Amino acid sequence: MDNIDVFLTSAQESIPDGVIIMQQFFLVFSRFEYALKKTDDFLIERHGAASANWDAYADSINEDFCNLINQELDGFGFNHEKIVKLKEAVDFFVMEPPRKQEVEGGVLVYRDRVREDDSLTRKICVYIRRVRNNVMHGGKYIGSNAIGSRNYKLLDLSLYLMDCFLELNDEVKHNFHEYID
Repeated sequence: MDNIDVFLTSAQESIPDGVIIMQQFFLVFSRFEYALKKTDDFLIERHGAASANWDAYADSINEDFCNLINQELDGFGFNHEKIVKLKEAVDFFVMEPPRKQEVEGGVLVYRDRVREDDSLTRKICVYIRRVRNNVMHGGKYIGSNAIGSRNYKLLDLSLYLMDCFLELNDEVKHNFHEYID
């Protein structure tokens, strides 16, 4: 594993905090998607494979999520500070959504692709998955995930938003924690 060891050493030395947040993001994202698939309402079959129905999940929590942001809903363990941070996360994702990797003239480029017609919660779910795709498939790693960078902020806020989303559906939250305790 010489090649991998060289790569991992370089990553750890150049952006140790970036490596940590990417590990956290992948662990949480994969567990979150597992929890969605484990919940009957959010499991869909595509060509025989199990997939998470993020759109159905977003639709199921959209009203509560929007009410939280507008401070029209009590409960779910959201205090004032948590709601302020939630609003900041949503504002950042809406104003500076993650870019989508595309091909232009045989060259990989990142483009701004804003979701206009979706509900706010669907938009946020699409953007969280786009963050995942950009890190996993798009080369958004070495040198671009230092604390304070846009990429670091997108990873950090994605984690925060997924944590908030878990509070809005007890069954998904239960499935997220299953076998962990």
